[in-house]
Formats: sequence, C-alpha cells, structure tokens
Amino acid sequence: MSETVCADVSFGIGGFAFYLAMVAIVLRLPWAFSPARAVIGVALLAYAAVVAAAAVFGSGGNFWTVSIVFWFTTLLFLMAFGAVYKSVSLRILLDLLGRPGHAGLYSAILARYVVAESFENRLIVMQENGFAVPTSAGYALTDKGRRLAGAVGALHHLFAIDRSG
Repeated sequence: MSETVCADVSFGIGGFAFYLAMVAIVLRLPWAFSPARAVIGVALLAYAAVVAAAAVFGSGGNFWTVSIVFWFTTLLFLMAFGAVYKSVSLRILLDLLGRPGHAGLYSAILARYVVAESFENRLIVMQENGFAVPTSAGYALTDKGRRLAGAVGALHHLFAIDRSG
C-alpha cells in the first residue's frame, strides 16, 4: 500500500477507536437520549471529526478511503451493539446468571420477558414517544402514531412483509 492509503486507513481506524472511546463515555452520562440514539449520534459526530482531522492533518488523503474504513468498522460495531442491546435471549441468560443456582422457573421467565417486556413496557414506550395514549376503551393512536403506523404499513406492503415482531 502506498503511504497515502496507509495514512487514510490509519485515520479511519483511529476515528473508529475515537468513536468507541466516545461511546464508552457518552453511555455513562445521564442523558435523555436512548442508548440506540446516542451511539448513532456519536457515530455521526465522530465521523465529522475524523473527516476534519484527515483534511487538516492528512497530506493529500482520500476522503473515500477514510470514510469506507471508518464506516465499515463503525457499522460492524453498531450491528453488534444493536444485537446485544435488544436481545431478549441474552437478557434471559444474564437474568439466569444472577439467580441462585443459575436457574429460574419457566413461568417466572415467561411472565418477566413475554408479558412485562414484550407488551407492558412497549405500551409505556409508545406513550413516552407520543405514539399512543391511554383511553377508557384501551389505547388510541395519536396523529404521530398514525403517521408512523402508516409508514410502517407502507414498508410492509412494499417488501411483502405479512408478519413482523
């Protein structure tokens, strides 16, 4: 590889290392943002910093090489983070690890993770995000919820998704 390509790859990898450090810091701060939004926002900010650093300190660097290296590693991390962050199976394993004898009743696991996590907590999230409101008859979509549901329905139709979730 030429010196320029090595420098570009170094900027991309260095930017990814900077991104990981920033994620580790930001996720420990008491923010109003969800961890998912935080890791995406930090990725965009870190990318801007990497491109700026490459432009200032790189001598004749290639924007595309820096971008490819940064985003390839960052997207791999984001995919792994998303899987770990949202995996119900991993949460059940951690729950069992913390229990005496590393075991739990099927009915207790079902109640905690299917009933509470899959339904009750989802309704709270829908309320917090302004997608639905409780009514005397149950839950009703807000205008924001109707727009989101319409967009999701259009995507389901476009990609022939019959069932999801």
